Amino acid sequence: MRTVAIAMTLFALMMVIPAQAQTVRQMNAAIPFDFNIGDARYEAGVYEIKPSCSSQVIWCVKPQSGGPERFFFAAQNGGMNKQPEKPILIFERVGGVNFLKEIQVRGNSLNWTVSKGKMQREITATNSNSASTVEVALAPQP
Repeated sequence: MRTVAIAMTLFALMMVIPAQAQTVRQMNAAIPFDFNIGDARYEAGVYEIKPSCSSQVIWCVKPQSGGPERFFFAAQNGGMNKQPEKPILIFERVGGVNFLKEIQVRGNSLNWTVSKGKMQREITATNSNSASTVEVALAPQP
């Protein structure tokens, strides 16, 4: 009986440790340009970005200068071919407007693609040849 209890405890620990390794915590980003997440517009500044729940599908963004938290949807993608050397936000610049496109976290084999809003889909449809990307570093919080 004791052997079964020890085996069950070890199995439970093996399941918890990988789950904790994939946890993403709050990060800060100094974004030097105005940007959009979906259809919401944000001014340049320092923002706190974090998952709002353990599923890491709904994310929260809040300006450090004060202001309300806003939520957005980001779908978790499969593994990346190459892990980023540092956590980054990837913005897509289309028609002179910057849209948050992706969140990549170092040490995590997953990345998150941000859902496109109506405005981004419309601008992309008319300016698809002029799209470029910009990376912004994230600073993980302890």
